[in-house]
Amino acid sequence: MGQTGILLESGTNELEIVEFFVDEAAPEGTASGMPDGSGASGADVGLGGPDGAPEDLDGHGVCVAEALAGGAFGTAAPLACGSLRRRYGVNVAKVVEIIRTQPVTALPQMPHPAALGAFPHRDGRVIPLVDLARYLGIPRDTSGEPKIIVTEFNSVITGFLVSGVNRIHRISWTDVEAPGRFLQEASRNSITGMVRLDERVVFLLDMESIVAEMHPDLSIRMERPLGPVPAGGRGQAADIAPGNAGAVDEAGAASAAGAARETVVPDVRPDLPPRRYRILHADDSGSVRRLVRSLMEASGRFELLQANDGQEAWEMLDGLRRDAEAKGAPLSDLVQAVVSDIEMPRMDGLTLCRRIKEDPVLRALPVALFSSLVSERLGHKGESVGADAQFAKPDLQQLSQKVLELLGEPV
Repeated sequence: MGQTGILLESGTNELEIVEFFVDEAAPEGTASGMPDGSGASGADVGLGGPDGAPEDLDGHGVCVAEALAGGAFGTAAPLACGSLRRRYGVNVAKVVEIIRTQPVTALPQMPHPAALGAFPHRDGRVIPLVDLARYLGIPRDTSGEPKIIVTEFNSVITGFLVSGVNRIHRISWTDVEAPGRFLQEASRNSITGMVRLDERVVFLLDMESIVAEMHPDLSIRMERPLGPVPAGGRGQAADIAPGNAGAVDEAGAASAAGAARETVVPDVRPDLPPRRYRILHADDSGSVRRLVRSLMEASGRFELLQANDGQEAWEMLDGLRRDAEAKGAPLSDLVQAVVSDIEMPRMDGLTLCRRIKEDPVLRALPVALFSSLVSERLGHKGESVGADAQFAKPDLQQLSQKVLELLGEPV
């Protein structure tokens, strides 16, 4: 199941997700439903799909139970027959292909117990393999035929071992619900959203934070700020690398920034003009917003306005436009550029960028897309909506440089 042939026009506020599942093994001593018919069937315990037919594994009669959508993350209804099916989703834009299991070579000094090793890809690259069930703390049922979802984001290719893949769904970002605090904590901050599909809930996994936990060097990096700092201020330490950007809380971010301010004073470049730019930044991750603000404002070159998603950013821009009109001033006096993530509920970054570039007043604003989805393979998506720059997380230093370049400043 490759990604070729999947066409989704950019800027429509839609996304396609690959729905996959991880089957949890039955508790020891519980009868297991096998293809030979032993154990209870889905029909025996009232388990059925939307049409009333019992649901099984790949049509082979291996009984499973759905994880309860209304309960806490990870809760499920145990069946005597065996496995518990847990459903997840990932943006199709991050999926290179879906393949059968491959021979895996163990790596010396495995960085995480869920990192199984690596396997050779047909294009000559060696790809690390992560057991998603092990990462999520689920004892995976091994009776089926697992699949590998090969992903690419942040310019990194990774394989994820799952129990199976169901189908692709096209949905609107307005259908994506943000996870509550309890769900975030219970899932180790691995859930970015929830989607209700066919009377069931599919959890959207934060693959970036999972990979970052596997290898902290791939998490969002904070470099020393560019240019002068405010009077009496100090800069940030170089190469602050939180192990899991999605799990960084406000206190952690504040302490990291505070410690950095006490340790390193960046070189001041007196040749840089003193102008301070106001930037509108949109990202649904609170930890990323805090990290971006901490880095960019520490340089003394930026003041950030921040939005939780594309819809809020659009409403803020509309308010700024009205303020500029009321004052008889150009919009550029109130905001000078927009930096946006791509994957956000309600309105994604591609739709936000398209709407800005289609607006006769807002179109003059430079727009930079700062997302894990940015790559050579997907760069055309940003180009199609008129983005002025695109760059991948996790390097925040590149963010500061690119914004200054967009504004015509030397770096």
